[in-house]
Parts: sequence; C-alpha cells; structure tokens
Amino acid sequence: MLNLDKLKSAHRKFEKLQTEIVSVAAEYAGQDALDYARENTGYRNRTGKLTESNEYRVVRVGGRVARVRVMNRQKYAMAIDKGSPPHRIVARRAPYLVFYWAKMSRWMRVRSVNHPGNKPYKFLRNATDHAFGEFVDRMRRDIAEAAKKF
Repeated sequence: MLNLDKLKSAHRKFEKLQTEIVSVAAEYAGQDALDYARENTGYRNRTGKLTESNEYRVVRVGGRVARVRVMNRQKYAMAIDKGSPPHRIVARRAPYLVFYWAKMSRWMRVRSVNHPGNKPYKFLRNATDHAFGEFVDRMRRDIAEAAKKF
C-alpha cells in the first residue's frame, strides 16, 4: 500500500504557490497594459487626460483564475478606442459652438456641425492583448520555476 500523504501535501503546497503566482502575474499584466497603452496611444494626446485615466482591475474568477480588465473612465474613451461614425454636434450649453478651424484659418461660430467621425485607435484592446501575452509568458516561467521546487 502506497502512502500518498507526502504527495497530497506537496500538491497542496503547489496549489497555494500557483494561486500566489497567478495573483502576482495578473498585477504585473495590469501594469504592463497601462504602460503599453501610455506608450502606444496612436491618437494625438492633447491634454493627457485620456491617457492618465487608463486603469486596470484584477477580477478573481476562482482561486487560481484571474482576469485583468483594462478600462478608461473618460466619457469619450470608447469613441476614441472603438471609433465613431459621422455625427452631428449641436450646441447645448450655449447658443453657439465656437472653435478655431485651421483649414479655414478663422474662428467659427455655428449652432451645429457635422463631425466626420474618427477611426478606432484600439488603445485599450491592444493594451489588453499585450498584457495577455505578458501574463502567459510570466505564468510559464514562474510555474516552471515552482515545479522545480517539488
């Protein structure tokens, strides 16, 4: 009869270590996503508010399973990330929209404009994809190192 107590004990230790490895890898992946999104925007970063508003959250699904969610709280973030179709912009808080139109070399004062829309920059999606790759690489490396201990 085989004594499996040592094997069970080693398995429990490995599972505990694996849970820690997942947590650490998920945190690193989230930070990698923010760094990637900051450096690879693709859009013209005029004020810095959009880039500064990137954040991540590690969502636990189970003991050894985690998801990293990359998001941005700015109202216009999805229009930049996913693009927007042509649309009308109407003055709401004032009787007119006032802006400088470089193409016409003059200031404009109008009640509405037809915005041509914008292409999707996919900065959140690309950051998430990059973070996933980093997460997988870190998990492979750290799990292999942990397995050597047993």
